[in-house]
Amino acid sequence: MVVCKALQRFGGVFDLEAVMPEWSCRGFPVFPGGERCLRSGHDNGTNGFFIALFIRKEIVCPLVEEASKVKKQQRRTQAKPVTLK
Repeated sequence: MVVCKALQRFGGVFDLEAVMPEWSCRGFPVFPGGERCLRSGHDNGTNGFFIALFIRKEIVCPLVEEASKVKKQQRRTQAKPVTLK
């Protein structure tokens, strides 16, 4: 439930990444991506745990990219030539 709420709130910023694909006890598919999580319990000889791995999405903003290009171009055109003596 906590993972589902986090994805609802921050899904535009984070993706749920698969954790340890070789681990056999996966999360239940009660929310999109639930099977990417890990879970364990007494049947696995543990006291129980649950792991969800959130990875920050690469945020690409066209306005920021354009502003960066403009700044680089301005630096190139404003650079003073160096004269060697």
